[in-house]
Amino acid sequence: MQDTIDAGTMFDVIWSGQWSGYAGTLAKTKNGLPAQSVQEMLLAPYARGYGFGSSLSILLARHLPADGRVLSGTIHGENRGAQTAARRAGRHDIGGWWWVPTVN
Repeated sequence: MQDTIDAGTMFDVIWSGQWSGYAGTLAKTKNGLPAQSVQEMLLAPYARGYGFGSSLSILLARHLPADGRVLSGTIHGENRGAQTAARRAGRHDIGGWWWVPTVN
């Protein structure tokens, strides 16, 4: 996690004035593409179940440098909630990999 903090790509999630999670990435080349690779993405238990997961991906992509990289993340094959949130955020499953541009 310290690597994402040092890179300036670790973000706290604040909901209703309360810390509610975090998300962080590292710039890497993934499958030959320049990417911001999700290292950490977590919502606290009390912030889950509200549909914030898809918003978290979108907000993360908007706050990353607009340098042509894609937002890349690995989602466990049995994590249906995260897969649904990724689809709602506009991420695409690329052979088991999910991508979204870091710019609108």
